[in-house]
Amino acid sequence: MIDKIKVGISQKLNVLFGDEYRIYTEEIKQGLKPPAFFIKTLNPSQTQILGRRYQRTYPFDIHFFPSENGAEAEQCESITDQLFSELEYITVDGNLTRGTGMNAEVVNGVLHFFIQYNSYVLKPETPQEYMDDITQSSYIKR
Repeated sequence: MIDKIKVGISQKLNVLFGDEYRIYTEEIKQGLKPPAFFIKTLNPSQTQILGRRYQRTYPFDIHFFPSENGAEAEQCESITDQLFSELEYITVDGNLTRGTGMNAEVVNGVLHFFIQYNSYVLKPETPQEYMDDITQSSYIKR
């Protein structure tokens, strides 16, 4: 599911910004060419809701590396506004998925846009093994 959400985010970013903005889903040690996005999964979690039903939480940190043209802060502000509006809904497996808990900050000239996507999962039922017939004998002491 994480990969499918990354694909949904990547597709939305590509529609918004085109091919001029590179989109990375794996960490790049060298050779990153701005303007670029890097989609990083943070700490996914799962909570049991009821029985076999679970809620999974997928938080992401979308880094934006602005072009070095002297207007990096303006680029980050503009991108932040667009991400707030446009990443609220992405398409995952043909279905709209809503992003929540959005916030952003700029650290060392790089925009960090945090967003979380949630889904519900119904785990398959495990087969139950039942005991064979049992007989019980009892007596009353008089």
